[in-house]
Amino acid sequence: PSFSPDTGLFYVGTSQNFTIFYLTDTDPHPEGYGAAERGGGSLVTELRAIDYKTGNIVWKRKTGVGAQGLLSTAGGLLFGRDGYSNFVAYDAKTGEPLWHSGLLANPTNGPITYMLDGRQFVVVGAGENLYSFVLQGNNVK
Repeated sequence: PSFSPDTGLFYVGTSQNFTIFYLTDTDPHPEGYGAAERGGGSLVTELRAIDYKTGNIVWKRKTGVGAQGLLSTAGGLLFGRDGYSNFVAYDAKTGEPLWHSGLLANPTNGPITYMLDGRQFVVVGAGENLYSFVLQGNNVK
């Protein structure tokens, strides 16, 4: 997850899952619990922005992945992945996608940012590769 003091939002990838348990121990005085898990699956995977003061969900965006590494910037961007091998820059206030880059694999880590020679870079790993992008204002190159 990531937190932005500028927006007051906590960003987290979520997954709502379900499973079904069947009672297998029918003894009236079991010495423990016995059950078999059957079925199950994922219902919804979303990227959510939560107001840390109220706990209210300010915005959410469906993705193809639950938990993920996120990075929020002072420039109002939120970087993450969509589960379909895309690295995405979202507007941190609204959740609207502003930019994306198709990678050879899904990002496998939380992105990082650093400054070098007056330019801000964002780096993310995907598969066996590292990808580096330059931020210019609120634009990514």
